[in-house]
Amino acid sequence: MAKHYHCPVGGLDCPYWKSKEIIDGKTETCLCKIDGNPYRECDDFYSAYGDECSPEEYTEY
Repeated sequence: MAKHYHCPVGGLDCPYWKSKEIIDGKTETCLCKIDGNPYRECDDFYSAYGDECSPEEYTEY
């Protein structure tokens, strides 16, 4: 399965936000399409999860 991230803030004005996409044959919604790790690279993503968050908490496969 493909690794992907769901946007925790629904950033409609974010250039990396995508409303839906088919991933491995399943429709996924409210996606973060940033290159790299959004927890480290997006202030909104980070603030939604807080300081002590592991990648398993925000990454889907």
